[in-house]
Amino acid sequence: MSFSLIPHILLRSYADLTPQMLKERGICLLLCDLDYTLAPKYVPEPDDALRAWLRDMERSGVRVMILSNNRSPVRVERFCRDLGVDYVGRKTLCPRLPPSHGKSWGSSPTDRNAG
Repeated sequence: MSFSLIPHILLRSYADLTPQMLKERGICLLLCDLDYTLAPKYVPEPDDALRAWLRDMERSGVRVMILSNNRSPVRVERFCRDLGVDYVGRKTLCPRLPPSHGKSWGSSPTDRNAG
């Protein structure tokens, strides 16, 4: 299945995105960035508005997961743990392969472990 990373909708804030909007489009998993999407980078912990938005999503059957390329895994881990939200951080997103590996980023995990 192919998909496009070009947005179909632009919103001013995550709070403008409702569970109903997602359900109408058949979306049950929402992948979100953390910094400057769900919270400014300088905000160390989630605020009440974000907590309420996540509760609404969860109650409506929409799972929210955070993807972050933040260089500090400590902030992302603490922020997500406090919310009870799954996340994938920079180290997981950008594994370092040995320079001699010679495989493309798109290779399968079994190809990456071979040779």
